[in-house]
Amino acid sequence: MGVELRAAAEPDLDAVVEIHARLGGLPYRTREQFASELRRPESFFLIAGEGGELAAYATARCVAGELQIELVAVSPARTRRGIGRLLVGELLARARAAGCSLAVLEVGERNAAARGLYESAGFRVVGRRPKYYNDGEDALLMELP
Repeated sequence: MGVELRAAAEPDLDAVVEIHARLGGLPYRTREQFASELRRPESFFLIAGEGGELAAYATARCVAGELQIELVAVSPARTRRGIGRLLVGELLARARAAGCSLAVLEVGERNAAARGLYESAGFRVVGRRPKYYNDGEDALLMELP
């Protein structure tokens, strides 16, 4: 597939912000908020490169033995190629190595692609946050032991 996964670095942030904006930018993040993730010792901030360009990114935090997946975003031009699956797999591997025993996330109920990705990784729905998103969409709580 030619996809390279690695930890994000400061020079990657402009491309990360660009992908984030192309996807609607929700939840909203500034460049400085992404930069802050780079400095957090409990954070995993990964990028996937393909053909010399940033194809996707993911952010998560390992807190008190729990991996909290915050964002997984794939450039619209590179969806349906398994890049998101690679990023989620790498987040889970790094979390296990860091001692996390549970992974959790929230996903929009109508986001079938993301739900399918997480379900294929073994996540299951364990709860709901009604009207969680700005547009009134419910968030589904998912977890993977």
